[in-house]
Amino acid sequence: MAWFGKSAKSLNASGAAYAMKGKFDHAIADFDEAMRLDPQYADTFYNRGLAYASKGQYDQAIADFDEAIRLNPKDVDFFAARGRVYAAKKQFDRTVADFDVVVRLDPKEAAKISATFHDHSLAYANKGEYDHAIIDHSLAIRLDPKNAAIFNNRGIAYAETGEYDRAIVDYDEAIKLDPKDASAYDNRGNAYKNKGQHDRAMRDFDKAIRLNPNNPRTFYNRGLAYKKNGDFNRAIADYDEAIRLDPNCTQAIYSRAAIASGRLGRRNRSARSWLNYACSWSCLSTRKCKASPHIPQ
Repeated sequence: MAWFGKSAKSLNASGAAYAMKGKFDHAIADFDEAMRLDPQYADTFYNRGLAYASKGQYDQAIADFDEAIRLNPKDVDFFAARGRVYAAKKQFDRTVADFDVVVRLDPKEAAKISATFHDHSLAYANKGEYDHAIIDHSLAIRLDPKNAAIFNNRGIAYAETGEYDRAIVDYDEAIKLDPKDASAYDNRGNAYKNKGQHDRAMRDFDKAIRLNPNNPRTFYNRGLAYKKNGDFNRAIADYDEAIRLDPNCTQAIYSRAAIASGRLGRRNRSARSWLNYACSWSCLSTRKCKASPHIPQ
């Protein structure tokens, strides 16, 4: 490395350029020399910490972030970076402590970091990794506790793991923060339905439909609740509306066919036509009722 005549700031800049190219060892060498020239330059410790973190050397990264924070305890980026590394090490109490500082120093920056964790949590949820999703949702909430969508989506993750009571608590908070979000009522209704509390479920589905009458999933869900209560006519009406809104809503087609078969008998022409329709779709599609939208972001 040709360091002769270079200042700490220029070496810090060249190290950052190496890091941007993924050349972390070159970057660290430049940061080392910059520190030798100016051991009070906090940005160099921060940047070397980022390079170590990118290499998976989390303890070295934390040591550098510690020093950066000692030199400049009001830089929100230093706390945010250390909090992320603590999260990677699954030391979530320390992550939360650093994120609390971020919220205090710069709420706008906290909201940006929260959005990153929210995106990560949705990616985990889409892969079915709900435990990871819940952790990232929780960190996002710590950074942005007024964001209704994060509570709603953490509720979905809890519900997917069968923790319906926790899901309902999150849906309650989402509704408190955004009373006009139909999906939170739909989700809470689903949780009540899965707990066997069909009357409470139907009240939530009614509210969701008033707020958004174009979501086939909500009609399908309310149809299931009506069916559980033995109200087959209303169940069929809701399945019909779900199918009208989304003709490819396989779940509603099957459910309607099942009621027709059970009430009229398989030899009845009407029941037979619905069964044939449902069976034809089993060969063509397994798509669930689409929502419009169901998961706000």
